[in-house]
Amino acid sequence: MSEGGELKRVGGKLVYRGPIASVRMDRFQYPDGSKDIRQVVVHPGAVCMVAHDNQVLYMVRQPREPVEEPALLELPAGKLDVAGETPLECAQRELAEEIGKSAGDWRQLKSFYASPGFATERMDLDMTIIHGRGELKAKVTGPAASPSIRVNPSALLRDLDRGKVDKGLGDLLKKIR
Repeated sequence: MSEGGELKRVGGKLVYRGPIASVRMDRFQYPDGSKDIRQVVVHPGAVCMVAHDNQVLYMVRQPREPVEEPALLELPAGKLDVAGETPLECAQRELAEEIGKSAGDWRQLKSFYASPGFATERMDLDMTIIHGRGELKAKVTGPAASPSIRVNPSALLRDLDRGKVDKGLGDLLKKIR
């Protein structure tokens, strides 16, 4: 698409409303006047935390059924699904729920679209430092329950080089260290 033109959403309709996301069929007009229809997954957005204590990185293993992974290694994250909650408040809540920790220092690293080719999900990536040994009770229950994992960043990067870590996560961690 050429620069200087305007991409406009000129219509659409909701075709599915679900508990996690909804789907719209939207019609767009391009700068050259052509039109097309796109399926758009509407998502409220999410937060993701790089949580560390200056020695280890805190991560979780979660079953991720859509990609058929029984225990995908992930940074703590969560959906913006509480009315009126800011991204920072969501990050603080999710950190307590997923790894049973609280943190005092927060810094937003980046805000980005997770899959802009078909979804509206915008992710806020924050870095936080875990202070002391203050433990909170993790609130994750059911089949998704997973204890937090303390990961040595050097070992994580070695595992990335050996193909034992999801490349997308590894590339992200390399950029922010």
